Amino acid sequence: MPDKPSFFCPHCGESISIKAYHCHYCGQVPTYRIRFAHSIEKGHRADMAKGLYQIFSDSLFPTFGAARKHIEQHIGIWLHDVTEEQKRILQKMADHYGIALDIESPRNQSTPKEKLSNILAIASLCIFIGLGYGYYKKFYRPHQQTTQKNAPTQSNASEITTNLHTQQNTTQRSRESEKSDRAIKELLNSTATVIGESSTGSAFFVSRDGYLVTNHHVTQNMRNIQVQTYDQIKHKALLIRFDASRDLSLLKIDSKNYVPFVMGDATEMEPGDQVITIGAPHGLAFTVTQGIISYVGRKINGHAYIQADVAINPGNSGGPMINTRGEVIGINNFILRQTQGLNFAIPSNYLYMGEDAFLQDIVPTQPRNLAMQQWQDQNTPIAQVAFEDPAVQTPDTSDDISRMQDMAATIKSLSQELKQLSAEIQAYHEDMQDKISSIVKEMQTAQLSITQHSKKEKQLLQTQQEYYKGMFTKNKKRLARSKLLKSKIEQLILEQTKYDQDTSSLERQKNELENLMEQYKSVIADAQSKI
Repeated sequence: MPDKPSFFCPHCGESISIKAYHCHYCGQVPTYRIRFAHSIEKGHRADMAKGLYQIFSDSLFPTFGAARKHIEQHIGIWLHDVTEEQKRILQKMADHYGIALDIESPRNQSTPKEKLSNILAIASLCIFIGLGYGYYKKFYRPHQQTTQKNAPTQSNASEITTNLHTQQNTTQRSRESEKSDRAIKELLNSTATVIGESSTGSAFFVSRDGYLVTNHHVTQNMRNIQVQTYDQIKHKALLIRFDASRDLSLLKIDSKNYVPFVMGDATEMEPGDQVITIGAPHGLAFTVTQGIISYVGRKINGHAYIQADVAINPGNSGGPMINTRGEVIGINNFILRQTQGLNFAIPSNYLYMGEDAFLQDIVPTQPRNLAMQQWQDQNTPIAQVAFEDPAVQTPDTSDDISRMQDMAATIKSLSQELKQLSAEIQAYHEDMQDKISSIVKEMQTAQLSITQHSKKEKQLLQTQQEYYKGMFTKNKKRLARSKLLKSKIEQLILEQTKYDQDTSSLERQKNELENLMEQYKSVIADAQSKI
């Protein structure tokens, strides 16, 4: 059986495990203090945080987020109680990325007996000083009048006490402010701005896999959606699903570098509770505003909302409404026309509670709680109001119908163009095959001389090359038009789903097109290999 990895204790020289936090021979601590000597390149930060989490998951960094926070914000701060094994792994990782480490060797610590002896010595000294001071007060204390003269008055004592309380409160507020600032910076990293052709909105991460939630009205007229994160990186985003009735959309980017929000329970909020929102009002990305809850569960147009006085401006739509614990409890949605301080957010409960939870299969879901069931109670008064936000308009049915008609016409035109292209390619294929067959027959004629046979062979090779080049070019064009047709079909499916229309015919057409596209790709690959 192989020996367990060990090293020599720096205090007593005995052989101990490299995982040891204490030497069982001398009782000393054989651990180190280590810190990164300089900042880490942005491209290496995720890998370094992953490594820290793997090394120290049982002690310093129980979560990946804590490790990433250390890499992002706390470079230069010492890591304490690092074992020999952890030091070796950390050194290898730092060497791999060219990062310098500051390492402080273990220091001698007092043994339990020495600690007890020190404590007794300090206690004896304190007793001696106390006895001496008592003796002084009894026999050599100055006259009481002198003492009273020098003693602070009750008014002065009260003033001193007040000043002490003021200083303590100021220090506490300062610490709370610093903690709040740090928390908000972390929350900003979990939000994003949604950018379309002519409008913007806000969104926030709900999954480590790059899923974001925003409002449906933000994305419904966007054809090419981009998401800009707090690190100023722009990502291409895909629309995964939407719910027009609840005004929710789910987007996805190809990145796992962003920490999702923790889902809060809006039903636990009370009027007067503080909240903040993050969004891009009028295009001013990552703006933070603060306010209070006015009402939770306000029934408007058939759905429950959170009413708050926190500012929700154009561009804030789809951004998170956050409680003091940093949990998202709502999705900023709309304001009432010709009002101030009447702003509404969709409760986050709709995202993960109930059988029809919007984030089903994306995050863990829960049954509806009692408050949510009461929101669904038909006896609850429902307000019928008009809402607005220049970026939050009630969907115009006539515009949607017109757009669907245009897409249907485009799909029909593209389908006809593809049929014509396929017919041309088939005719080209047959014509070229006839030419090749004719040349082959001529080569099989017995009367041909060697020179004539060589010329025919060269002609055959040239004709074959021409055929393969033609098939490659024509099928590339056919594949490109097929991709465009597929995207139009998918857009029309989304639009028809919004109005609960039957999309089965379009789905069949899409599936057939995908099968044909695979055939086109195979023909292109075969032709390319023979050119």
